[in-house]
Amino acid sequence: MKNMLYKQYLLVFLALFLLTIPTTVNGQKKKKVSTIEVASVVVDENGEPLMNALITANEGSIKSYSQEDGSFKIKTKQGGKLLVELTNYEPYLWDLKIKSSLKQISLTKSLTYAGYNDQRNLPMLIHESTRNMVGAATRIQGEDLVSYSGIKLSKALQGQAMGLMVENSTGGLLNGASLYVRGKSSNNYNSALVIVDGIERSLDDIIAEEIESIEVIKDVTAKILYGSRAASGVVLVTTKRGKAHTKVMKVSADFGVGLPTRLPDFMNSYDYATLYNEARENDGLSTIYSAGDLADYKSSAGPNDILHPDVDYYDYFLKNSTTYSKYAAEFSGGNESVTYSVVGGYVQNLGLQSVGVEPVYSRFNLRSNIDVNVTKSISANMGMSFVQNKYKRSSLWDSETFSALSNHRPNEYPMIIDEEYIAATSDGVPALGASSLYASNLLGSLAYSGDVEDNTITGEISMGLNFDLSKITKGLSAKGFVTFDNFFYGQETLDITPATYDPYATVNTDGTDTIAFVLRQEAATSDTYELTSDYTTRAYGYTAQVDYDREIGSVDFSSTLGYFSYYDVVNGSSQDIETDNTFLRTNYTIDNKYIFEANAALMGSNKFQEGNRHFMSYAFGAAWILSEEEFMSDNSLIDFLKLKASWGIIGYDTATSSYLYEDCWYDNGTTKFGDSNKTSTDVTSIDYMGNENLDWEKSRELNIGIEGVAFNNHLSFAANYFNEYRYDIIDLVDSEWSSIYGGLYYYENAGEIANKGFEAEVKWSKRSGNFSYQLGANITYARNEYVKKDEVDYEEEYRRTEGKSTDVMMGYKSLGLFGKDVDLEGAPTQSFGSYGEGDIAYADLNNDGVIDDLDKTEIGISFPSTMLGVNVTLSYKGWGLYVLGTARFGVQSYLNNDYYTNYGTGKYSDVAFDRYHATNNPNGNQPRLTTTEGDNNNVNSDFWIENTSFFRLKNVELSYTFDNRNESAIASKIKVYARGSNLWVLSKVDDLDPETPNSGVSNYPVLTTLTAGVSLSF
Repeated sequence: MKNMLYKQYLLVFLALFLLTIPTTVNGQKKKKVSTIEVASVVVDENGEPLMNALITANEGSIKSYSQEDGSFKIKTKQGGKLLVELTNYEPYLWDLKIKSSLKQISLTKSLTYAGYNDQRNLPMLIHESTRNMVGAATRIQGEDLVSYSGIKLSKALQGQAMGLMVENSTGGLLNGASLYVRGKSSNNYNSALVIVDGIERSLDDIIAEEIESIEVIKDVTAKILYGSRAASGVVLVTTKRGKAHTKVMKVSADFGVGLPTRLPDFMNSYDYATLYNEARENDGLSTIYSAGDLADYKSSAGPNDILHPDVDYYDYFLKNSTTYSKYAAEFSGGNESVTYSVVGGYVQNLGLQSVGVEPVYSRFNLRSNIDVNVTKSISANMGMSFVQNKYKRSSLWDSETFSALSNHRPNEYPMIIDEEYIAATSDGVPALGASSLYASNLLGSLAYSGDVEDNTITGEISMGLNFDLSKITKGLSAKGFVTFDNFFYGQETLDITPATYDPYATVNTDGTDTIAFVLRQEAATSDTYELTSDYTTRAYGYTAQVDYDREIGSVDFSSTLGYFSYYDVVNGSSQDIETDNTFLRTNYTIDNKYIFEANAALMGSNKFQEGNRHFMSYAFGAAWILSEEEFMSDNSLIDFLKLKASWGIIGYDTATSSYLYEDCWYDNGTTKFGDSNKTSTDVTSIDYMGNENLDWEKSRELNIGIEGVAFNNHLSFAANYFNEYRYDIIDLVDSEWSSIYGGLYYYENAGEIANKGFEAEVKWSKRSGNFSYQLGANITYARNEYVKKDEVDYEEEYRRTEGKSTDVMMGYKSLGLFGKDVDLEGAPTQSFGSYGEGDIAYADLNNDGVIDDLDKTEIGISFPSTMLGVNVTLSYKGWGLYVLGTARFGVQSYLNNDYYTNYGTGKYSDVAFDRYHATNNPNGNQPRLTTTEGDNNNVNSDFWIENTSFFRLKNVELSYTFDNRNESAIASKIKVYARGSNLWVLSKVDDLDPETPNSGVSNYPVLTTLTAGVSLSF
């Protein structure tokens, strides 16, 4: 960016970042340490050899594996340390200073779901083993997301975890996906809360290589720990940290293309003009395109034909593909004193636009985490992230470009006016066409109107201290951390306006034909970039907590008492967010099979009146590990089986506006009074009355689940039933008042919504020699309904939304088209505007002879009830194949955008070929064409609704890995791969994307991304 403010932010953040990268400075030259070869045998507790145990030395820089007989040999530094690891066993650290040789290394088998790899991350830096969890959380490993080729990480989560419902949105290069945990539980804000390393941060500013794991937090026992913003579920992201005696050095590079999956088809000028004449005749008007005009359109010279242009906008302005590239590097390692992790990445996506300024979106990521043992009882940690987003584009946003593509008619204007008529400017800008509808020319907007560059810089710093207080009492510890986040946005614009002209045919005074022009847009030039927008926001938080973890006989007891505060300085006129949470968590495990948990939280929010800013939430849970019971000891099929349940009540404030407890006024123009109304004064009106008794929105939640492992650890499964009841939902209660009351009503705790469903996942994995495979599937079903809603108590049951989903689509039942399916004569009167043969006929549900608001009913539901993910992983020697499929069911969408509806003076898509006309197309299924706004046909009705369920081949990766276990090799692993995303979709909707029908119409289409890449591990 060219302004000094931007550069200052950049330099400050980079300087701070460099301070977190660990370095070692020695005043003297290190003594050279000799290398020795050590050997041993890895066995289990019964002395049986263990194969494929990983042995790492020299902080992970040297690696080896145990053989079939458990033996291994490895070269390492004299007096160093070896780390021995194997799945389902506790790791073993061999200190050569203490024991220079070992005949055998005996690994202790860990309890199922209780090993070092089974520690789960919960909010507030709390960790719990999968075995001892009573709540519902699903983990996604960061490595499972790396194979997705895309700019926005949120899109990679679709189909990855039960309970996580991901909805892609229509958007440009900058748009991500919406995340919902177990559907929607409120009629307001339902999105999951994203927490990165303990604080609310953006998921789409991260690359997958930064992530260690993601926990989808779903039940009340875990959500309660974060506080009042977590009731709709939490996506908890933990970034990578260094691991002692395990050095990681990895680089990767990807390059590929993005291909539009589905684009709308629009008519050429000849077909458009022909059908527009038909539309005018339908309206009783004379045609405006003569036979000569139609012939000229049929033989048009193309986009620059001065009077009869024929422009295929999608072909003229779009390329066949975009390009995508990504580069990432990861370095981590350490020892008992210091561990570190540094991850950097760069991603770039070019746009589809082929004319003018090519859209370029790029992001640079850099993250560092360091952990230091200061003393035997004090450790410190620090993390920092730097993210720079840059988006270079023309003067139009993506949405504006695609809206123009789908709205500007093929004969709207000639793109370029030949210099025979108007000469180009001195700097080479040609004269551009325009029309009475569009003064701006799309070519001019993209190629000759300057450009815009948007830049954002995000800096994040986290610092923490951990204290081992076991000297006071065994198992006692304390910790605290603080976070500081800063976000800067700046936009620079080069603003240029080219001249446009509207050509028309006329006659000279001598009677000869000629062409004249109307100036529609005057030229304005500039060569200076201006800072047209900039702002800075900040957020910070801190926590302090005391932990007590003690095993006394057969009882394992853990408890945490903590306090958390979060402050977000919001840009603009909105109020800043200020919350706090004092929480207590206790967990008892008895005999490794009976688990009990009790949690409480005093939540605070600045959105409520003094004296009511805190709410006490509480939760309870229990689990029973049946597989540890005596009656299950002889069962050879079940390896692990746990039943669990949790219940609690949590407060929620995210959807609550500020100051609802006070009267709200607003400026409402001016009024005049006095002698001859010569005196003018401002008018202030009341928006709503304040409610001093307003209470918190609450969520009462129940979860019942089962988890298990069977068939010698080949099969794992989990399932949960959930029932969430939101009550005291805050809403503006106005339905009980007449409009003559003047709006003097207030917000109340009036709404109640029930959301219930189930989720399940299953995985089957097996290895046979060099071949291994894993099959997995997950499903989530959720459906909500209004239990209590502020609405008129309609006499007709079908008009009520109480008892229906919050995503219910209310509208009219269509009977077909007049003249084709329904006789116009004798039909009930429709009150939406003029109509006739070829227009949509609606059902008179109350049989009063009039179609109006009294005939609205449920015609669909706009949010899916079911989401599904299936995955397959195959591995043979160095070959690997990964396939992910996603699906959604039980959802409908309105197909009524500019592609599906054709009326007025708008552009006609190929859908208009199927319009009804008694003579020209008597078998047509679409409404007749009209030059009016088509009010009768454009009300919400099931005529425009389609089932948009689908199955999508979301992601595929084919790879080959050269695994070099030679300790002297430069690269220990070289992986080459080909990846594809959004490869294929199966749906009843076959012309546009079923998940985002507006894609390609009002913004970017869904892209199939094909990439190839290489990854090197050292």
